[in-house]
Amino acid sequence: MQATQTRMYHVKNGDTMQHLAFDSAKRAHTSFKAEIRLEDGNKRYFHATSKRKKAAIKEITQFVEALENATHQRVLWRLKGESTYHFGSDLTHESFSNKVAKVFNYFFDLED
Repeated sequence: MQATQTRMYHVKNGDTMQHLAFDSAKRAHTSFKAEIRLEDGNKRYFHATSKRKKAAIKEITQFVEALENATHQRVLWRLKGESTYHFGSDLTHESFSNKVAKVFNYFFDLED
């Protein structure tokens, strides 16, 4: 096991000197984590290897789909830190034009 090394950098900001600490080990392991719940109450965590949210969600949904096929159970999942759970691996995203239309309908009550 390798010990983490912390390096201190001094940045001149106006008249003051700021000290910024960068931990190289923690910076290298920033990834997304999903909490997965099965019907029988088991809770599991999946660590995505991607650094981008969109790619991490794709990874997580692929894992959830494989888990559903293997266990024949419905699966709830959410990203760590979020409060909304998703059912299964199907994510529906609205197009930008549909979102704009909903906003206009909300404020101006437009008819189709």
